Amino acid sequence: MQKMLNEVEFRISAKDLGELMSGSFCGRCFWIRRHFKVPYQRFPGIFSSIDAHTKKVVRNYVKEYHRLPKWDSFIGALSLVEFKASEFRFYDKETRSLLTGIPDEVFAKDDGSYVIVDYKTAKFTGAQDSLMPIYEVQLNAYAFISENIGYSPVHGIYLIYFEPPNAAESGEKATESGLDMKFSATMIRLGRNVDVLKLLRKAKEIFCGEMPAGRHGCSDCSSINAIASMLSHKD
Repeated sequence: MQKMLNEVEFRISAKDLGELMSGSFCGRCFWIRRHFKVPYQRFPGIFSSIDAHTKKVVRNYVKEYHRLPKWDSFIGALSLVEFKASEFRFYDKETRSLLTGIPDEVFAKDDGSYVIVDYKTAKFTGAQDSLMPIYEVQLNAYAFISENIGYSPVHGIYLIYFEPPNAAESGEKATESGLDMKFSATMIRLGRNVDVLKLLRKAKEIFCGEMPAGRHGCSDCSSINAIASMLSHKD
């Protein structure tokens, strides 16, 4: 197995690496997604579009005021860091594994440290959020990459949740041209408590091994089994 680990190239994103820490992690589905092109998508595409727009709005604010709005009570003065997406990656020579991922924003503080921010269009539900373990790995992976390519040290990693208003409570209505929605912001700081390199090597080990057994109750595994059963009985 060790020889195979060193011979096979492997690539994974920070977001996908976070799957390993999810409470609903399924080794079989993880293995299949790494080896085959399948139509799995954890996050609907519309949220990526909203996040991209959010990024532009926040960037314009920071450019003008050199800080985040008042919903930030942690960081202080900031400036934007312009980096190339192609440079934001880490290659583990020992296992020939490439970790990729582009944070929504990297900010520089006056003391020479850096701040990494990721935007989420969702209601913040704290520790009950089933996606939080994935986000924690994702942001820790961004920080790990950042410090390995020279943006170091990382002062902190933050999630900013943008939640759409409850129209019934806010009084907002549809307009003739669409919707004029005012999102509320919740900003939280995450801990640097993930061994990213260890997790990367674990992902590579799963990838190089035999297909694991599925997790009991996994809906994707059930779908795959149903399709396989149909195909096996096809004339």
